[in-house]
Amino acid sequence: MEDVIPKRAALIKDLNKNHGNHKLGDITVDSVVGGMRGINVMFWDLSKLDQNEGITFRNHHLYNVVQNLRDLCNGEPLPEAVLWLLLTGDYPSSNQLSDFKHDLVNRMHIDDSVARIIQSFPKDLHPMSQLSAGMLLLQKGSKFAKAYQSGVHKSKLWEYMLEDTLDISAKTFTLAAYIYNHTFKNNNNILKVDHKLCLTDNFCEWIGFKNNDFKNLMKL
Repeated sequence: MEDVIPKRAALIKDLNKNHGNHKLGDITVDSVVGGMRGINVMFWDLSKLDQNEGITFRNHHLYNVVQNLRDLCNGEPLPEAVLWLLLTGDYPSSNQLSDFKHDLVNRMHIDDSVARIIQSFPKDLHPMSQLSAGMLLLQKGSKFAKAYQSGVHKSKLWEYMLEDTLDISAKTFTLAAYIYNHTFKNNNNILKVDHKLCLTDNFCEWIGFKNNDFKNLMKL
């Protein structure tokens, strides 16, 4: 990312400098009433949903992404490999994927205090509401918040944003497992991360689905 981020920053700077006054279209009442339909309102290059071409990730068609990552992962695509592609724009090598998977699994643990709060939620609180609340509880561990408050220069803040992104990406699996067990299984145990497994396999083990076919389905 230290190589990728400066190039993207330079691209955006050049785009704004040379095309900043270019008009992208007209806004009509109909498009506003329709929920800003068809209006370009932000710069976004991670993914695209085209009505004819379907979904692309970093300009790679979803079907090609799945096939390429199946070859790389020796099975269904790992979320770690998809996240690498979204972040960097490139497919990881085997060594990069192995290191990245290890790094993300190391981030899966959440504080027992957060787990206990989730386990205290009403069981009829919608799981997505529980997930939203759980994500907010993770803010206390935000590396970006600490860096921002300590006055880190804005040119370096992306490093802490990346750290938070990787933390949240990994911990979402753990939050979801706690919520599933609390809501559907009346299970208030503290989950332990198995560092030999990937993100998906840890999640499946936690919610009680140990069948490999199910694990492959969850990865896909």
